[in-house]
This record gives sequence, structure tokens and C-alpha cells, in this order.
Amino acid sequence: MEVGFNSNAGESWHIAIYSEFDSLEDVKTYAVHP
Repeated sequence: MEVGFNSNAGESWHIAIYSEFDSLEDVKTYAVHP
């Protein structure tokens, strides 16, 4: 997992999380329980 800061001050979000998952099931699990 990698966390990055938003460098475009005109946008309404502050951070982004880049993640890699082994399967679609893992993505679904993360979506309901990060």
C-alpha cells in the first residue's frame, strides 16, 4: 500500500491510497472493511 498527498490544490481531496490486491474477492472485502 502506498499513500500519497494531492499536489493539485484546486481539488477537494487531500490524500490517495494506491493498493494492490491478489484477487477480486480481496477488493470486495476491503471495500466493506478497510
